[in-house]
Parts: sequence; C-alpha cells; structure tokens
Amino acid sequence: MEAKVLDGLSEHDVGDWTGLTREEVEQRWPGAVAKRDAERSLYQFPGGESYASLWTRARGIVSFLREGQLRCPLLVGHAGMGRTIAAAAADLSLADSFNIHFPNDVVYVVDRNHAAQPVLVIDHEGRHAWSAWRAT
Repeated sequence: MEAKVLDGLSEHDVGDWTGLTREEVEQRWPGAVAKRDAERSLYQFPGGESYASLWTRARGIVSFLREGQLRCPLLVGHAGMGRTIAAAAADLSLADSFNIHFPNDVVYVVDRNHAAQPVLVIDHEGRHAWSAWRAT
C-alpha cells in the first residue's frame, strides 16, 4: 500500500508560541493567553495560524475522505488536528471541537459509510474513548 502525504494534516501552527509553556507565553506577550481563551475561534497566533484556518484545513481533509479516493485511509497526526477532524467529520462546529477531550494515544475511526456514528475514538487498550453521532 502506498502512503499519500496530505499537507492539510499538519499540526496547528501556533507560530511564535511553538515550544513555549503558558507561563513563557504570558511573560513574552502579557495578556495573550487570556485573549486567546476569550476569542479562541478567531485568535491569530503571532507568526502562526488561527483556529478558523485549522478548521478550514480539517474540513478540507474530511471532504477529501468523503470523496472516497482512498481505499483504506489511515491518518497520522497530532491531537489538536485529530479533535478538529473528529468534530468536522461528525458535522459539529469549530466551537464544539474545543470541548472534545481525550488522551493523545488514541485511534480515530472515521467511517464515511456509517452516517449515524461517523467518528469513534479508541484508546491504546482498545477501550471506547469518545464518539460522535450525527443529529437525525
């Protein structure tokens, strides 16, 4: 099976905040963490991208997967992008994606043929960690 790299799967680019703790960010940009928390959907990271941009990329990946061009897709990525793709695949909103919490060591099962439950998240021990159902 041939691997296909999807550029849109890269992790959320937090720009100048990359590698910094919340405390370090607050030291360098006083008030920036509170501003990000208050305006999360629209917040533009210095030198990086907004959550809205991340959402656009995630929806593009979900659209590509729904087209069915890949026989057996396996996506490998970071937790932030995973949560965003899970929300987009379940037809939730960007704001909803901020409320999805599960461990980093999970497998996302996105079933384009299962309309009622398109996203299932399974942890490293095979336990159900999260799922989403579409409203009917």
